[in-house]
Amino acid sequence: MTRRAAVIAKKAPEPERLAYRVDELVSLLGVGRSTIYRAIKDGRLRSANRLGARLIDAESVRAVFGRAAE
Repeated sequence: MTRRAAVIAKKAPEPERLAYRVDELVSLLGVGRSTIYRAIKDGRLRSANRLGARLIDAESVRAVFGRAAE
């Protein structure tokens, strides 16, 4: 990597997550799939089914699980 590429790579901010898939949350938070689905069923996590994938709203994940979701 050139020096210029290294400087550019350092400055590039990571985009804010808007949603997570269930399997991503299982890995990220260290909880079971049933915990995620229970929170969806109870209304604690907002989710939507898009193109066959269950997407969970990142804001509701942070509200329920705190900073661990980042």
